[in-house]
Amino acid sequence: MSQHHEMRTVNTDESVLISLNRYGPQTMDQLANTLAEFTWAQIFGSVDRLSRAGQVVLKQAGRDYHVALPGISMPSR
Repeated sequence: MSQHHEMRTVNTDESVLISLNRYGPQTMDQLANTLAEFTWAQIFGSVDRLSRAGQVVLKQAGRDYHVALPGISMPSR
C-alpha cells in the first residue's frame, strides 16, 4: 500500500469518526453528503474498517444503515 493511499485511508476514517462525533448517528447517505470530499466507496470502506475494529456500530433500519459511535443510541424506525 502506498503512503498516499494510507494517508487517504486514515483521513477518511478520521473524518467519519469526527462527523459521527459532531453530528451523531447518520445513514450512509448522510455521511456521504456530510463528507462530500470523499467518494461513497471511500466512506463505505472506512465504515467497514471502523466497524470491524469496533470503532463504529451499524444498525439496519429498513433499507438504510445507520452508523454511530459505540454507546450512542440510534434512531429507531
